[in-house]
Amino acid sequence: MDEFSPPPEESRESQKHMQGDPLLAGRLDGALRVGLLAFVVVCVAVIVLRYRRPDLPRTFPTPGMPVVPLIGVGFSLWLISFLDR
Repeated sequence: MDEFSPPPEESRESQKHMQGDPLLAGRLDGALRVGLLAFVVVCVAVIVLRYRRPDLPRTFPTPGMPVVPLIGVGFSLWLISFLDR
């Protein structure tokens, strides 16, 4: 063993600490999935309302309509697909 290698018991303890709490990881994964799904709903709602109700007052502009919201939907769904791995 060289001077830079930790003793085996230290190595196992640090690996155990780095793995974290699986219950917390599952909750964070679920919370992230819900947040991304909410963003998908908002992006779709922006597109739908801009076309179905063009007479409503708009408090903010949507640049690149409908490309930017569609990119938001696609990117969010892509991120959600990697959460199960």
